[in-house]
Amino acid sequence: MSATLAVVLANVPERQRTRTYNLAAMLTPLLGVQRGITKELKRLAVESGIPYKTLERKFYELRRKGTPAVLVDKRHSSALWKRNEPVGLSEQDAENLCRYVENNQRKSAPAIRAFLRDWREGKIHTDTPVVARTGYPRGWSKANLMRHISSRFILKAARQGRQAARSETRLVYTTRANLWIGSHYLFDDLWHDLYCNNLDTLQAGRPLEFHALDLFTANKFAWGTKIRLERQDGTMEGLNEREMRSLLAYVLRCYGYSLRGTTLVVEHGTAAIRPEVEAMLHDFTNGLITVERGSIKKSGLAAAAHQYAGRTKGNFCIKAALESYTNLIHNETAFLPGQTGMDIAHRPEQTHGLLKENDALLKAISQLHPEQIELLHLPLLTIQQFRFVLNHIYANINARTEHSLEGWDMNYVFDRRTARMRKMAPVEVWNRDRRHLVQVDPRIVAAILWRDNAPRELTVRSGMLLLKNGEITGDVLRFDARSAGLDDRRTYACVLNPYYPREIYAYDSAGRFVAAAERIESIDRADTEAIMREVGKARAVEAKALEPFRRRHAAAAKQRSANMRHNAQVLTATTPADQYLQKVFNAKVDILLDECSDAEAIDIPDAILEENAFNSSILLDTP
Repeated sequence: MSATLAVVLANVPERQRTRTYNLAAMLTPLLGVQRGITKELKRLAVESGIPYKTLERKFYELRRKGTPAVLVDKRHSSALWKRNEPVGLSEQDAENLCRYVENNQRKSAPAIRAFLRDWREGKIHTDTPVVARTGYPRGWSKANLMRHISSRFILKAARQGRQAARSETRLVYTTRANLWIGSHYLFDDLWHDLYCNNLDTLQAGRPLEFHALDLFTANKFAWGTKIRLERQDGTMEGLNEREMRSLLAYVLRCYGYSLRGTTLVVEHGTAAIRPEVEAMLHDFTNGLITVERGSIKKSGLAAAAHQYAGRTKGNFCIKAALESYTNLIHNETAFLPGQTGMDIAHRPEQTHGLLKENDALLKAISQLHPEQIELLHLPLLTIQQFRFVLNHIYANINARTEHSLEGWDMNYVFDRRTARMRKMAPVEVWNRDRRHLVQVDPRIVAAILWRDNAPRELTVRSGMLLLKNGEITGDVLRFDARSAGLDDRRTYACVLNPYYPREIYAYDSAGRFVAAAERIESIDRADTEAIMREVGKARAVEAKALEPFRRRHAAAAKQRSANMRHNAQVLTATTPADQYLQKVFNAKVDILLDECSDAEAIDIPDAILEENAFNSSILLDTP
């Protein structure tokens, strides 16, 4: 009985469990006694303080039913009370009821009323006897019928569809704990919930964005935005495959892929990668780069044969980490002007008047001078201002340490400020492991960008390619064509990646890739170290450009050096100091002559030439 009693008392409070064990210990030995039961019960009542009538009732109930559950005080154990179970329905009645409920797209109560109404009108037949008191078949009360309707999963599948019903079934859980940096790149598009201005077209629109997230580090490391504008034909220009290719090229060129393998997680719609690009990346990396797309074949299937198929769409769960990230972005950008709200119902009322005033100011800009335009205070941010703010917001999100990212057990560090362990920020994990990524060859990036892009015909002038692009900056973009090996005064078909404007890709007239030219950055005038670095680069480029000239005139340079040596010997002074200076000069010239072959140019440093002139002036006694 002890094992059975333990099962019965599993959900009983501790105090009642002890009391029940004591009762069982007292009454169980009496089950085999035939005589003197009353006397023994009275003795136990005196010793335990339990009323005799209670012990007597419990004992005979225990002997009659044989279950220890009768010893439990049901006032403190409601789970042991006998409940009224719902009155059962026949299989035919239950099937008819579920059919009515499933055909109502919104609620079950109207379907039950229609079910009862059709029975009264003779449209439904049942073998269940009618109860005279209610006038309906047994168990056909509205409350009881509500207990027998279809499950939540079936109701959602019938009313919304198979895809929506999956939220009521068992989910598939995954973890990032065993991944690595670059193992999965998630790509998606995003509509920002605000309006911005494009001063090039004098239009206002919602910013659209392509972005990429590294699944292991949860770091958003690549993104690019544009404004959704109206074309001349009245249609709206949104994100397209060309911009997705630009983002992919930016990711692979600037950051790269993992030698352990990289999976590009995309969709079938806007943020898609074509099979030819997938095959090219697969071949170039020997299968290390693969593409994973959400299942689309089964997403539109009907739940039953009588239903029509739904619209096919990708499975958003395949990139759930990035989908949930967008909600954080909307929350962090909700302070910016021109908010649209999360939907039409939540749109701020003042947005209507704000857009009207902004449109009026944009129309007035075309009639103003540039000085007047700079003095205007527009109610909306320009796209350039929005990108600047967005860059800081994303940096703060990636640097957050208060988060609940899954699979983060190994990403903890000691915080000296608090003397406790803390979670690492996504960008900390990214910077820690980023060195393991390998950048893709520029030729592959150029092949990705060539298709669907309209190349610009640019001519190399003064060793540079010059380009203006208002979406990136209002200043002229300069690219170093000479270092890239592009011929001066020659025209190339050029493609600039707006998501990675640090280099431009040059093609010949047949669309063959020629070279990638790096951008010549404008340096802050106050940054002396950066200026000196750029000066060094410029001198290196200059020396490389002068190399053919120096090589062709190497013989003349050697002859000049010999003449300088001869003249120095003729003008040699007799004092010890003058002899020492002449000896040092001759030694330096000899070193240069020994290191220079017949095919190489001689470049005598300015310091030596200045030293020779100084010595000559002393020897000739001239100023």
